[in-house]
Amino acid sequence: MENTAKSHKAVHHLQKIQQKKPVAKKTIITIGSIIVMLGIGVTFYFTNRIEKFFWEARTSSVAEVVHELVIHYLKKGDVDNWQNAESNARLAEFAKEAMHFIPSAATIKIYSNDGILAWTDLKHVQSGYQKPESDGQLAQVRTNKKMIMPAGETTKDELGKESLLEVWSIMDDHDGNMIGYFEIYFDTSDIQTFINEIKYSIWVIILTMLGIVLVLIKLAFREQDIRIIEQAEYLNGIIEQSPIGIYTVNTNGFIESYNPAMMRIHDIADTNEAIGKNVFDAVAYQKNGLDKLLLSGLGGVSFETEVEVESSLGAHKKTYRHYYGVPLKNPAGDVEHLLVMVEDITDRKELERKVTDHAEDLETNINERTKVLQEKIGELERFQRLTVDREIRMTELKQEIEKLRVKLESFGVKSDTI
Repeated sequence: MENTAKSHKAVHHLQKIQQKKPVAKKTIITIGSIIVMLGIGVTFYFTNRIEKFFWEARTSSVAEVVHELVIHYLKKGDVDNWQNAESNARLAEFAKEAMHFIPSAATIKIYSNDGILAWTDLKHVQSGYQKPESDGQLAQVRTNKKMIMPAGETTKDELGKESLLEVWSIMDDHDGNMIGYFEIYFDTSDIQTFINEIKYSIWVIILTMLGIVLVLIKLAFREQDIRIIEQAEYLNGIIEQSPIGIYTVNTNGFIESYNPAMMRIHDIADTNEAIGKNVFDAVAYQKNGLDKLLLSGLGGVSFETEVEVESSLGAHKKTYRHYYGVPLKNPAGDVEHLLVMVEDITDRKELERKVTDHAEDLETNINERTKVLQEKIGELERFQRLTVDREIRMTELKQEIEKLRVKLESFGVKSDTI
């Protein structure tokens, strides 16, 4: 029983080791993927925050510069009277100074309150073009006092710059009255380079952390692998030395391993005589129904049974074996192998038969002794009845004699004469 318990425990540990095999690789891949995803998220978040902060600050400074330039260079009505030569000249001077004082400015557009383009130096659009109110841009600028958006491809092609950003804001006079809109195109290549440097720095830090984490995980799993190998060797020793026959079957029914006890049970000298054979081809298994149990085991259902097998010692010699099948599953729950333990229980069955026979003989003897005892009890009861009847008659006789004695004495006859 102790050896059986050890073998069952070994099977349990073998199942756990079977399931641990792919865990380390999957864990490393999962952790690495999580770190990479976090790195992408962190990079995207921080670069967007930095870029937004930069443009918010630049927009505020641009609005202040434009306000000062409006007060210094423009007169009341210049934007609305853009077709006037003097007004147009002041708008051009204003734009020139704005380009000079605002860093990275590539070009500028000036719109009236009605959305009419009052001044621009771009070739693909002419002054007098009215921006439709329906596109919502002017309303957004009026509400938020500013708007930032990517430049159009036509403007990029004309200026020959790939990294352009539009910054919209309103133009106020010295009294704070709105006199129009300005749209400045910024060359963002220097800012983009700065943002990319930040991205690269973050990625270097993340990749360094990823490398350190993966190395530490690898070292940790290497220790785990060593322990798993030690456990596997220990369990393999238990299986090899177990007095219980143990063999494994793959999902196609072919025998993959055979321990020494199994070789003794089947009376074979070399494991090659059994390894590679298909259990479903065994006639003995088909006769006693083991083929169906093995099939259910490969389907994921454990089984335990006792069967009578043909003995090599002759037809009159019965051999009994106890079979215990355990499916070995991977972490996904799919059966990869079936482990079968076989124990020759012929001696136990013979002992059980002898115990049964002895119990039957004992019961027969008890019944016979009970019968004899019952007969003796009957005789005693009959003897008792005879003895009791005799006592009763003697008592009655004494009573009659006493009556006669009293009667005689009444006639004057003394009792001592009787």
